[in-house]
Amino acid sequence: MALTVIGLNFNTAPLKIREQIHFRADSLKTAYTHLKTQSTLTTAIVLATCNRVELYTYGEDHENLFAASLKFIADFHDIAAKIITPFMYKMHGSRAVLHLFKVTAGLKSMVIGENQILSQVKLAYAEARKHQFVTTEISRAFEQALAAGKQVRTQTKINEGGTSLGSVAIDFIKELYDTTQVAVTLVGAGEMGKEVLRTLTAYKPKQITLVNRNIKKAQTLGNQFQATVKPLAERYNVISSSDIVICSVESQEYLIKKTPFINALNKKSKVIIFIDLSVPRSIDPALEELEDIVLYTIDDLKKIIDRTMLKRQKEIQAALEIINNFEADFSLWETKRTFLKMFGNFNGSPAEINQALQYYHKKKHNLKSTSKNDISHSKALEQLIASLMKGKKNSSPPK
Repeated sequence: MALTVIGLNFNTAPLKIREQIHFRADSLKTAYTHLKTQSTLTTAIVLATCNRVELYTYGEDHENLFAASLKFIADFHDIAAKIITPFMYKMHGSRAVLHLFKVTAGLKSMVIGENQILSQVKLAYAEARKHQFVTTEISRAFEQALAAGKQVRTQTKINEGGTSLGSVAIDFIKELYDTTQVAVTLVGAGEMGKEVLRTLTAYKPKQITLVNRNIKKAQTLGNQFQATVKPLAERYNVISSSDIVICSVESQEYLIKKTPFINALNKKSKVIIFIDLSVPRSIDPALEELEDIVLYTIDDLKKIIDRTMLKRQKEIQAALEIINNFEADFSLWETKRTFLKMFGNFNGSPAEINQALQYYHKKKHNLKSTSKNDISHSKALEQLIASLMKGKKNSSPPK
């Protein structure tokens, strides 16, 4: 029994692939219904962000789990598996656990140390629990991942400074303009939009306009950050008089399209920079065919992110130490649980149990005696042996 993960992210797949298998928040209920009715998977957690899509499972045969996971993703999005397979990674056992912990800590994010991924993992776990797709083992893995993510953020400086795509977008704008001289339009009032507004307000642009479908929600944010609020229906008129347009929404289609944009343009030629932070994209790529229009996507911002992330290398090492400790704890818990299931009635001496447990742990995790996860001669092992001896009459696995 082991954790498995299959997925793709901004490092393995271009935006045009990622957006084809993105799970929108409002589609997760349908996704779990699909899992119940048309999949062999009984344990599954879908993690979908703007930069990654991953499916975590737990079970015996990791190859079957990989195959079932890929089939679910492909079938649900009505895309041939052969199209997405070249971009996907697969991991199981301790590699999958470490991957989950690093993702939750923000070490696998485009912006290293970003905070939003912690809440995204928490929400993904909660959604799977709501639909009864978790077991004790996968719950333990995700709870440990969340605990590790919190500890990384409180005991290191990994999340100091700009740690979101929104803040990176503003840094990018600062490289191009004197922010006090530009009119900025933001489309979308979600978490990303709120982060953009918070960062942008500090640089006092000439004009900030917030465009959103839910006007009441937009007005609340607009009042908080001194932004003019406009309904989505007026977006083209607002955009045509802007210098910079930042789009951060979840939409099934392009919210900003070429033809209506052309119709709304003023006759006077003017450079407008579009930054699309949405996945799937919400700005029609055809806009870039127009003269004086420059369009950037999430993937374009990666070059700026790579420059700024060099400053965080020391914090990454500190974060990895914390993560490795949590992974070792989970590995030991997993070993004890499985060992008790298999050998709960083992009537041996402490030395014999010690020897059996050592052998089982190393075999289960493919460890050599020099591995950092070797539990011999450790306090954790002493405690485990003691609890095994004490619990010989009650062989229930640990919770």
